[in-house]
Amino acid sequence: MGYSVRAYAVDLQRLRALVGSADEALIATLVSEHGHTLAEVDRLDAGAPSAAEAVAALVRGRMEDGESNFKYGYALELACRQLGQELSNQHWSRMHGEWFDAVEDAFTELGGKTKVSNDVFWSGPPVELPFIDDFPAIGTVPAEGVKPLLAELDGVLAKARSTQENAALRELLAWLRIAERDALGIVTFYY
Repeated sequence: MGYSVRAYAVDLQRLRALVGSADEALIATLVSEHGHTLAEVDRLDAGAPSAAEAVAALVRGRMEDGESNFKYGYALELACRQLGQELSNQHWSRMHGEWFDAVEDAFTELGGKTKVSNDVFWSGPPVELPFIDDFPAIGTVPAEGVKPLLAELDGVLAKARSTQENAALRELLAWLRIAERDALGIVTFYY
């Protein structure tokens, strides 16, 4: 067992426009298509709001700070799944928190300057959410941040030997290539 990162290439302007749109049809779609996922989130904490209510609050732009703020993070992930493209996570699943440090160290040893973990996985959500003090941790790479990070990763990985950490960096590079190709940002969820 361990933790995983779920990453999505998504149009961040479209995602931001969704929050507060009060698109009742979208709320109904998200709740009906992801009922099992929402039930899993509610099993983590039965407190208010329910996971379905968190989806509705996100889309209506009526989120309230409380004990179950993490449900808004999962609601945001469902919105990213609906609007964007889920990216592979072969090298970002079944891991422990130390994996981020190992990958960061490998990147630094290759000559990377960017703090990949901070910029990709811990930079925060692309929309305003009530503070989430635990999982999911959310990171955002805006569309304008994709190309510089892609260039840096591409440059250092050209001379990299094959290791598990470098395979994770190559997978991140693949995410960035998809985002650049389609002029999208990336949103990550770690839990």
